Amino acid sequence: MQRQRKLFHLCDEEPQAPSRSCSADQQQIQPESTKVQLPGPLTERKNDLRTPTLKGDLGAEDEDFAVKSNPETLETDWFWDERKLDVRINIKSLVCGYDTNARQDGKKPRERLEVDVDNWRRRAPYDFTSCLAHSDITAAERRTGTVILRIIGHFEHNEECQKAMLVRAPAIPLHPHVVEVAMRQLWMGASITSIQSENAKMFKNIQYHDQTTFAPTTANCRYEVLPTDFSRLYRRYNRETFGLDITIPPEKNLDAWLDRDSTHYRPDISKAIAFYSARTCEQERLKVCICTHEMREAAWKYVHGKQLVLDGTFGLCTSRLLLFIALGVDENNKGFPVALFLFSAPTGNRATHAGYDTSILAELLGVWRDHMGRRDGILFAPKAAMTDTDPKERGALIIVWPLIILLLCRFHTRQCWTNKRNTLLPKADSIWRGHVRKRLLVLEEVLLETISHDTATQLILSEQRAFEILASNPDPEAKKIASAGLEFVQYLTSTWMPTPLWKSWSKAGKISASQSIGIGVEFILTTTNHLEALNGRLKKKHLPQWQNSGHRLRFDILIYHLIFSIIPLIYARHRMLSDFQSWKSSRFASAAGNLPLQTVSKRRSLERTNLPPRAWYTPDTSRDSAAERIRSMPKYLQPFSSHRPFEYWAVCKSSSNSSVIDGQFVPMQYWLTMHPSGAATCTCPDWLQRGGACKHLRAFRLLVQDWSVQCDPPLNFRFPTSPEEAAEVEIQNKRWYGYQYAHAITSPAVAEVLSLSGDRNVPLHMRHAGDVVITSAGNYESETVDAPDGLLSAGEHTQQWENSWQRGTT
Repeated sequence: MQRQRKLFHLCDEEPQAPSRSCSADQQQIQPESTKVQLPGPLTERKNDLRTPTLKGDLGAEDEDFAVKSNPETLETDWFWDERKLDVRINIKSLVCGYDTNARQDGKKPRERLEVDVDNWRRRAPYDFTSCLAHSDITAAERRTGTVILRIIGHFEHNEECQKAMLVRAPAIPLHPHVVEVAMRQLWMGASITSIQSENAKMFKNIQYHDQTTFAPTTANCRYEVLPTDFSRLYRRYNRETFGLDITIPPEKNLDAWLDRDSTHYRPDISKAIAFYSARTCEQERLKVCICTHEMREAAWKYVHGKQLVLDGTFGLCTSRLLLFIALGVDENNKGFPVALFLFSAPTGNRATHAGYDTSILAELLGVWRDHMGRRDGILFAPKAAMTDTDPKERGALIIVWPLIILLLCRFHTRQCWTNKRNTLLPKADSIWRGHVRKRLLVLEEVLLETISHDTATQLILSEQRAFEILASNPDPEAKKIASAGLEFVQYLTSTWMPTPLWKSWSKAGKISASQSIGIGVEFILTTTNHLEALNGRLKKKHLPQWQNSGHRLRFDILIYHLIFSIIPLIYARHRMLSDFQSWKSSRFASAAGNLPLQTVSKRRSLERTNLPPRAWYTPDTSRDSAAERIRSMPKYLQPFSSHRPFEYWAVCKSSSNSSVIDGQFVPMQYWLTMHPSGAATCTCPDWLQRGGACKHLRAFRLLVQDWSVQCDPPLNFRFPTSPEEAAEVEIQNKRWYGYQYAHAITSPAVAEVLSLSGDRNVPLHMRHAGDVVITSAGNYESETVDAPDGLLSAGEHTQQWENSWQRGTT
């Protein structure tokens, strides 16, 4: 092993290799030319050094030790074989010979402290007296003991030094046992507060070594941990636990780890980094691509030919660096990183989060693709990629993989729409603002579910016509709000409706990706939540355990822990949970019909999702009270003939939502159906999203119950009280009506209901009731509908309805 040290000789002439004739006087130099650079902290060695035997040239005296001197750079490079010889250099000098001004003036301008010079200038306990007294002892550890190889220095003190008095409090070191306890706590991930608390507790209980024999008048150590101690503790912790020397600049550490010619070359780090480019001038950037063996195998298994999620984050380290993460998703819908891209922001860039462009992302993605290589002659390539709304990420992905299907995160898409909508609509709340806002929200919901570009365009044009009609309203507030609505739909058309971009955020893109990958559309990701969750865990869970009081890590330490701590932990946990899921599936496979439990659970979840909501009535104080209020206002709840056997229909005006029809402001209305068997529907968002019984159905039930007691014979209506009973009602109706079930009982198609919910026109699922074509409430064209055995015809049912209605209203 080869190691280099830089030693600056205290002389004003060309340095030579030390020899046995070297004297202290020959090594003296003038104070104004003194420069000292030490290789590390000076520690006093308490070894019993033997008298050296120096014969001839020092380098020839021992084959295991050699000295080379460089007169041009005033450097001495020491080389030794650590297995045979340990060379130790101990330099001692007095603080009276330490010139603070010379040290500060010798620094480069960018390294100088921008502080009050008067307060910074001197921290040493004694003033500077230009004393040259010092010693330089070079010793070696051999099998027979410690051998001194060289002693040089100046051993006389000047008069000012001998008279110097203590003028500042000296630095008092911590007792070794205090340091040992604190280091053990840091190794266990303790915070600064925990270390201070443990220190106070042990000090109070006299639990530290030598604390019982502590002599205050002669002691040269302390047991109290001060805030200024933690920087040294963290430096020592990183050096002893991870082998990281944080006294070296991070860029030099990283470069040394990856330089094969360096004595600090780390093959394990080099193997985990697929690409590295150092920043050698202001115009260049630091670029690092991390891809360990585990990440490479996972990328081939879960990303090649499948889905990739790409997004970036910042604020992870002290330098202005960005971290982009490529993430894959396994069969258990768990995300994990498959590549990390770390690069610096351009020089002069003030916003770190904006310090990237398409070219650097394309370069790093291309390097990663080439590093992945080929398998079975096929180049690594994902078939679909999910990103946020940043076009730079999308452009880089298209450059690297031209055939990839790009998808946009729904959350980020809606966030862009929300931000634009909020900038257009006035801040002050009003009826017209609420009306336009709700129309735009419904439009956004429907657009995300479109699978045809023409349909999406027609929906936007329909809203545009509605806002144009609203703009003709004489109310100035209505004109202003309509203008904002028109500007928003124009924004959607110009920015979000180009066909390739529309396909990225609509359901059509998900369908295309599912067909290309060969999986169900329900397994295609809709958001970047997996990656956002990983970013959150990275910042809040993984990194804080190595941070000093919450301060960000240096980027060399960040890279080290990403490679050796964070990534291995993520994959170890992933393997553990995968094995657990496999065991659980095999353990209960026979009870699940020899199907994986995840498949069964997913299928039941999809069945519940795809089924229309059902109606059941459970006690609900809020909705029951609202139903009573609606029942007491006949103008809000208006029944009308359904022309379906036994089924009752009604419309209910909304007390909070409004709509604009032909330039007039009118309340929105919801459409209700109710069947004696217990089936019922409503078009309000409350029922469509959660099922059960909304306030409108509860009000309709109160009205029907009033009719039933007035009829002769009384009407017999069933009202389910649980989801299970509602499902049982649906099964019984399907058995009873058979092939005529669709013509006898109304069942909503949720997507269609949402598109026309609250409109004055009859919703699509109610518009074609058997052979009855209904155009609006109380306005229909009918033909006789053949009812199953035991049921009334449409005409008889209508007559019974009208009789019941007349009795109920009177």
